[in-house]
Amino acid sequence: MDLLRDTGAFPCSVCRSGVGVNSIQCSICKLWVHKKCSAIKGRLVAIPDYVCPRCRGHARPIDGRPVTQVDVDGTLLDVEASFCYLGDMLCSGGGCELAIITRCRNAWGKFKKLLPILTSKHVSLKTRGKLFNTCVRSAMLYGRETWAPTVSDLQRMRRNDRSMIRWICGVKPIDEVPTETLHAKLGILEVTKALCTKRLRWFGHVSRASSGINDILDFSPPGSRRRGRPAGQK
Repeated sequence: MDLLRDTGAFPCSVCRSGVGVNSIQCSICKLWVHKKCSAIKGRLVAIPDYVCPRCRGHARPIDGRPVTQVDVDGTLLDVEASFCYLGDMLCSGGGCELAIITRCRNAWGKFKKLLPILTSKHVSLKTRGKLFNTCVRSAMLYGRETWAPTVSDLQRMRRNDRSMIRWICGVKPIDEVPTETLHAKLGILEVTKALCTKRLRWFGHVSRASSGINDILDFSPPGSRRRGRPAGQK
């Protein structure tokens, strides 16, 4: 269990993530609830006396940490749900969602600072693409060697990356210009392909290193393994 964090302008009463149009308001806490979190089957319609699962006591706790403080040599230390280590966000619940959210925010900060150059008509698209890849993409993909992104994490990166690329090229979503065309104009790879390229480059760097990690990767345990599934696994 982890600590639920509020996101968006209108956080859901149950999952604390920002809600959209398909939501319903609780009559007790006055918070909006996602359709998937509302426990309503079928089409979502307005219910004046609707009560959300959290007010009924059927939702997971907001602070689900089993321990909030630990005693170390007589000193009480708080148990943090997430923290920043070497520029990368680590979460007690596992995964890299929080890390990718933080890197996307940092990338937008770099993008806003370089916006006069990235949108300048006096600079060629190829040059703007190189600047975007060097300064913005590098901020978004920092720490990617340790990531194990899910499909939703990759979609989040694609959404943010496409928004920046359309802004650079002066293209709106209603223009229906393929993203591959914009990548070709800027001379850059798609963000997930760039992520795979950088991870493979790091793997080659590690495999060529002379540290103890290669001893572990090349280690062959003595003896022979019996046929079948290992004992203790179902």
